[in-house]
Amino acid sequence: MNNGSRIDILQALYDSEINASLGWLWDGGIDWKLYLPGAQILEGNAGTVQEAVQQLIQAATKHFPNSAFAKRLQTSIPL
Repeated sequence: MNNGSRIDILQALYDSEINASLGWLWDGGIDWKLYLPGAQILEGNAGTVQEAVQQLIQAATKHFPNSAFAKRLQTSIPL
C-alpha cells in the first residue's frame, strides 16, 4: 500500500480521530502503538519508519474498518 506520503497517512489517521503514536529510542527500531476502544493498546516494532507506518496502516484499517481513514484507503482516494 503506497497511498500518499507517510506524513499524509499520519495526518489522515489524526483527522479520523484514530489515536496512535510512533517513537524510537537509540537503535531499538521504531515502536508504534494503536489505541483501541476499551483502553486496549496494539503495539508493534519495525526496523524503519516506513515499515512502522505500514504496520500501523494495516492495524488501523483492520481495527477501524468503518473509519474515514479505512474508507479512503479502500477506495484508493489519495490521502
